[in-house]
Amino acid sequence: MAAAHRGLEAKIYNYTEEQIIGVFRDFDKFFDTIDLSILMDKAVEHVFPILDLVMTMLPHIAPRVIQWDGFCSRTIITNTSILAGCKHSVALTRVLFLTGITNTCIENPLAAPQVYVDDTAMLTAGPDELAYIMMSTAVKDFVKLSHKLGLKLSTKGIIVAKLAGTAKIVVDDLAEIGIIYNAHESTKEVGVDLSFSKKPESGETY
Repeated sequence: MAAAHRGLEAKIYNYTEEQIIGVFRDFDKFFDTIDLSILMDKAVEHVFPILDLVMTMLPHIAPRVIQWDGFCSRTIITNTSILAGCKHSVALTRVLFLTGITNTCIENPLAAPQVYVDDTAMLTAGPDELAYIMMSTAVKDFVKLSHKLGLKLSTKGIIVAKLAGTAKIVVDDLAEIGIIYNAHESTKEVGVDLSFSKKPESGETY
């Protein structure tokens, strides 16, 4: 529903004079790179019920073995991974992000990040220069948060804008400080088309 809402908003802004910029990115090997010490600190910070926390974390901190063709590896001890298939994993990721995402949203109300587990999206609109400044600032704040949590962002991030040149300007600005994105004219988010630069055809309505 959130992706559909963003797609609709992009279509609506095709009829306005304002710029609209979207940023779409996820994390590289998200579940495999979560630092358990940081996760536990965040759980305690948010008063996660201690008994539930202990029972939930037991399978995540247990020694692991890789099996292949009937053979088993030596026991592997890990401190930087949670099991993606565990039904509690989403709750754990929300505990991990809660404070940082809340603060980032407060500081960037017009370009607030929206996170669903490890998929992130930002959308902002306004006069061209203002939209560029708001989005650039929000992305930098989000990257700082990611580094603070010990997470690595994917290098396949996409920036799209109604004016393609604006997307390129944002990409170049971020690249100067080592934040890598790719400028696209459009993208798809969970199957929903986000085409900021495409104008409606004659007689087409939304």
